[in-house]
Amino acid sequence: MLSPSLESNNAMPTGLPLVGSFRHLAAAAPPDVLTSQPRLVELLHGIGKDRLEKAHRTVREITRRHSIYLDKTPPEAGKIRHTFLRLAPMGMQAVAEQFNTLRRVHKLAWSLGYREAGQPAVIQTPFLELALDLIGQRFRDGMLLGLFDALLKCWQAMDVQKRQAMGAFIGERIKHYTGKRICLHNICLHAPYYTCQEGAAALGAMLCKTRVELSKVWQFLELPDHVKGYGYFSEAALAYLDLMLQEERLEETVPDLIKFLGSHRNDDTVKKCLTRIILALGEPWNLQHANQLQVAALQLIGDPTDESCWRPWDGATREEVSDFQTGRQTLRRWISARLIDFFYENFTREDAKKRFWLNYTDHFAKVRVFCSSRIYDEMSRDEQMSAYARSYFGVIRGARGDEVALVLKIRSHFLIEAITEQPAFFACLEENRLLTGIEAGSIQLSDLNRLNAMEPFLHRQGENVIKHKQEGKITDGGVRSSFLPWWLRHHLGV
Repeated sequence: MLSPSLESNNAMPTGLPLVGSFRHLAAAAPPDVLTSQPRLVELLHGIGKDRLEKAHRTVREITRRHSIYLDKTPPEAGKIRHTFLRLAPMGMQAVAEQFNTLRRVHKLAWSLGYREAGQPAVIQTPFLELALDLIGQRFRDGMLLGLFDALLKCWQAMDVQKRQAMGAFIGERIKHYTGKRICLHNICLHAPYYTCQEGAAALGAMLCKTRVELSKVWQFLELPDHVKGYGYFSEAALAYLDLMLQEERLEETVPDLIKFLGSHRNDDTVKKCLTRIILALGEPWNLQHANQLQVAALQLIGDPTDESCWRPWDGATREEVSDFQTGRQTLRRWISARLIDFFYENFTREDAKKRFWLNYTDHFAKVRVFCSSRIYDEMSRDEQMSAYARSYFGVIRGARGDEVALVLKIRSHFLIEAITEQPAFFACLEENRLLTGIEAGSIQLSDLNRLNAMEPFLHRQGENVIKHKQEGKITDGGVRSSFLPWWLRHHLGV
């Protein structure tokens, strides 16, 4: 939907201070002259008022010529669309009798891109041709903006015939435009990218070839911000990314693509682009880019362990669904590694333990760092970690110091690395009553401390394990490094 007119803001306000050259004239005149000669004062006020009004007229004219905002989708767009669709099967005569004024036809042009739940994004074939014929009979330049808006908004939703018909209609009229509205001149300037069937792909190819950043596509085309989420730019972005991948220029592309996706905010396009980038990277050779992708995915899609957020887009092929799930799993592995690295680098300098758990990132259903409210608040404000806070950090209720815990979920078990007054490693079944609330993001410090009452889950005699259980603790580093891998294989199958 296009934004409302800006003209309502153009009315000259009252009580404005004197501006422009009048202020300098007044300042230059001696005070006694101004007070002793009323006519001179009146003259100076008149000059200032005239110039102020002229300035406002200039601003209004510039706004009118540049703005695409002056026309907009009418509030009754849905009603207009329903009326047209009801009459369209009866032919042109029935439609023309209802849409018999310039105003109603103008509104029809701005209603073609109206979206309604459960309905196509634009008028179905063959009724689009009828609508264009009607608009052509009463055509005015302002209708071009409504048609152009519908074309960009519904670009991906339209079939070949619709897109060709709409593009041809706009292309023919824009060639003959002789007015002064710069927005229409801009459309004319870039017409090949709008009026051709492969226009969006051609735009993506041109941006790639000329090395114009994708995130600046709207400035390049001189279009207003409200069109950033339109389907036209989804297709342009995918074409741009494909060429960047073919030319092996992904390294220079990732930050720009992330910036574009943050402005575009189209869920399906975000998923498609991030999936392709993640699969292309595989194991990230650039840690900074990997972290940027994780943050972008969390902010624009959500936690990859949340099925409700990470669903394939409508119409995805079997191969695309497979790639999407592979990309999602890769992202989960990256995030797990990022959190494990963060925990051991910031809370306990134990590189051997960090390297050990990094070998198991494929198996974690969830990774979470629990900490005091103070540390949690710091993470929420940290530029690098704030995106992880909501889904991957939790609070230890009652913690007043630096107590922290790394919780790793594998199948039916929670594996807990606790850094408290009595540091230890715990393995607990998920139904353990001491862990209630852990899935919701909080755990009591008293419950965490009570885990220390658990018995060791590995007992050995010399080099032999003589007893092992599903739950318990480890405080002996030697037992841990020697037998924990065996316990993971035996009890968890990893």
